[in-house]
Amino acid sequence: MRSYLRFNSQALPWLPFCLLGVFVVGCGRIEQATLDESISRPAETQAVADEPVSGPVMVEILGGTDQRSFEVPDVVAGTTVEEIMRRQTEIDVLIEGSGSTAFVDRIGNVNTSATEGWLFSVNGEFATQGVGSTPIEPPATISWSFGGMD
Repeated sequence: MRSYLRFNSQALPWLPFCLLGVFVVGCGRIEQATLDESISRPAETQAVADEPVSGPVMVEILGGTDQRSFEVPDVVAGTTVEEIMRRQTEIDVLIEGSGSTAFVDRIGNVNTSATEGWLFSVNGEFATQGVGSTPIEPPATISWSFGGMD
């Protein structure tokens, strides 16, 4: 038993290196944890960046007898004009069909006829497709006018 308890003078010079090795391995684990945390941070930031953008959309009714403007809050980017007009509660709107076949038949008390109807523009540009196919990127303004369909 005494041979195990005997001090070995040849091992003494190696003791600082062993302690340094234990210290470095311990610090390496801390550095690895810090590295793992920094790798996960961009993913967390990316998740926030991937959230859909939303904002207000102004709706202007410029034709007919019931002219007014109102805001539809918290519209998610990519929402169509049809969805916005169905969601708003400021004025009565009758939309026939849905999606690519959606057609605004009435706004307020003004109905579409054989020669006149509701036309819309988004941010001052007249639409080139229907209300159910026109996505909106807030903030935006949808303007409605009533007139001849030439």
